[in-house]
Amino acid sequence: MDLSLTLDDIDSVGISHSTNNDISNATYLNKHWKLIARVEKHNDGCYASVKPEMISSEHPLASIKDATNAITYSTELLGNITLIGPGAGRLETGYAVIEDILSRHKKSLMR
Repeated sequence: MDLSLTLDDIDSVGISHSTNNDISNATYLNKHWKLIARVEKHNDGCYASVKPEMISSEHPLASIKDATNAITYSTELLGNITLIGPGAGRLETGYAVIEDILSRHKKSLMR
């Protein structure tokens, strides 16, 4: 998207303010609460957020659970496209940590 964002540019809201009533209302409406990261590019700039959103039970992101990652692209020609794949489970996280350590070590050797 050719954007340069910092954490200060992202509207962030956690789930700590969610209540049992919020969850009950979503269930009643046949919806689910999900923590959604969103980036929208507009002619006058961009909007980025990470916050709880209520989505329809039919939306592909509604079924995402545990260590699974998903992204939905909204396109002009094809509509919404959702990609779903494995997230950071125990083995994947361990591999990523080792990879980061080795990368830092290589960089320190080059100095």
